[in-house]
Amino acid sequence: MPLFGLTPIEGGLDNADWSGSTHRGPCRVVASDERRARLFAANLFTDRAATRTPAGLLPASPWMRRGLVSAERVTGLADNLKPHGTVLVPADPNDPGGPHRVFGTGRMVLTGPLQIRHANAIRITMPEQPATANLGLPALRAEVERLRRDCAEAYQVIGALADRAGLLHHPAVEKALGNLDAATRGDPRPHADLLPIFLPDNENH
Repeated sequence: MPLFGLTPIEGGLDNADWSGSTHRGPCRVVASDERRARLFAANLFTDRAATRTPAGLLPASPWMRRGLVSAERVTGLADNLKPHGTVLVPADPNDPGGPHRVFGTGRMVLTGPLQIRHANAIRITMPEQPATANLGLPALRAEVERLRRDCAEAYQVIGALADRAGLLHHPAVEKALGNLDAATRGDPRPHADLLPIFLPDNENH
């Protein structure tokens, strides 16, 4: 199983999103790809006691953002024999290149098997009048911030569930995650052709 090294970018450590992480140093994650490595780190290091936004949400995880955390595949180490989802941190915080210890697992645990049935033809119905039509500028800014954080949390949840269902690399899932990732930063929407979604009908997929 591949091993990925995740390293916070020094110039971004003052970003407000770090207030929601219990760890601000480098780590290594056993994962099949970079996206899963970031998900595992985000799930494990989320600080549930962090100060929430005015909308009652936790800060978005910095581990999902390439502008805040770099990622590279680490080769030639025995650590990659550990179970999928294992997260390791330096035994000595002042020696990130030294021995690492297992900190925990970032895998999300579901209460039962995940099954997908008849997920075709998903539709979105937009209200005739936006709920923000009568909001002032400060309220609109707060609403945008809330929606960006909603997208960041949805990215983590969808990624973890899709991974468990074996659909993380399904084109529709990748497009949805790409749109959510862009939305968390306020970037243009990369995929306008997301819907309709056609997922496998096989319940055991």
